[in-house]
This record gives sequence, C-alpha cells and structure tokens, in this order.
Amino acid sequence: EERILYVEAERRNIQVTDLEVETYLDMGGGETSDDPDLQAWREIEARQRLMVQKLQEQVIREQAPPTDDEVVDYATEHGDRLLPEQPLEIRALQLESMTQAKRVHRDIRRKRITFNEAALVHDPSPGQALPLQRSWDSLSSELREALKDLKPGQISEPLELHGSIYLFQVGSWLKDPADQDVELLRRAKTELESIRRRDALEELIASLRK
Repeated sequence: EERILYVEAERRNIQVTDLEVETYLDMGGGETSDDPDLQAWREIEARQRLMVQKLQEQVIREQAPPTDDEVVDYATEHGDRLLPEQPLEIRALQLESMTQAKRVHRDIRRKRITFNEAALVHDPSPGQALPLQRSWDSLSSELREALKDLKPGQISEPLELHGSIYLFQVGSWLKDPADQDVELLRRAKTELESIRRRDALEELIASLRK
C-alpha cells in the first residue's frame, strides 16, 4: 500500500524538501551512518515516506467536515462509549525499549519535540497514538498510579505494561456536566472526522489498486 501511495504521490508531483528529509531523520533518533550508500538509501526512504504522508494529508483536507446535526446524532448514538463515567482522555505511545522511551520522554520534557512529533516518528502502527476515551475505573492500577497527578497535556514517566514500554499523555479530565456536554460533542466530531478520513484513504487505495 505504501508503494502504491508513493507512486500516486509522484504522479501528483508532491514535493519534499531536503530540510524536511533532514528533520525527519533527526527526529528518528538514529545515528548517521558512515556508509554513504546506506545514508543515501535512508534519505531516499525518508523522502518517499514523507511524500506518502503529504498525499494522505492532501486527501484528508479534501474531506468536508461533518455538520452540526451529524455530530449531534452521532453523539446521541455513541455517547456511552465516547464519554464514559469519570471520563479521561489519554494517548499511548509504544516505544521499542526503556532506553528509547527515556530519551523521548526527556526530549518532550525539554520541548525539543512534541508528543505529536514523537508519535509521527515512533508510532509502530499509524494511528495507534490517537486519543482514547476511558473511564478511570477501567484503567489498571499501574496506569492509574502513573496518571493520577498529571495535568492535561502532561506525559507520564516511561511505563512497562504487559511486556511493552509506553509513554502516556493526558488529554483531559472532565468533572463538570456542562464541560462534559461540550466534550461529548467535540469527541463525536473528532471521531466522525477520523472515520471519514480513514474511509477516504481506504477508497483512495482501492481506486489505485484498480
């Protein structure tokens, strides 16, 4: 699929600058190779991935936003799931090792990169680091302990769960009923937009396969 999307990005003449390639490679945290052929291949691979990302962003921007009525209908139908009791919004980023997680955590705390930028580079499955809505009681005791003192926007220390290493970011804590109503509509709109973007990308891939 990535190869198909890359060919389409070429057909649309999507451009990536040398600075964008350099920034992408720097964010990856990998060491520069002394082998010029290997380094050249890494730059080519980075350029291709950035072209695919720009193509996907282009397709997403073409999607019309959901209307207010559509958002309300979706919120009514999926409210229990979108905004459970004692609602909390979190994001989870899986890292390869505790060493890598500590480095990424340090870079985010020092404002060298944002959580979004770290997710772009290190997310093993695109979309995995999207916001998730959970009730506090549904979280494990380890995760509750890691998140209990965090304010919206803050990230946890690296945490090992079920053999994998994660960083978590708190999106929001909701207590006031009025805030919850507003947040429910926001989450409904966000999820509707996400579904439409996913469908648009799937339709693009299907049409390119044909």
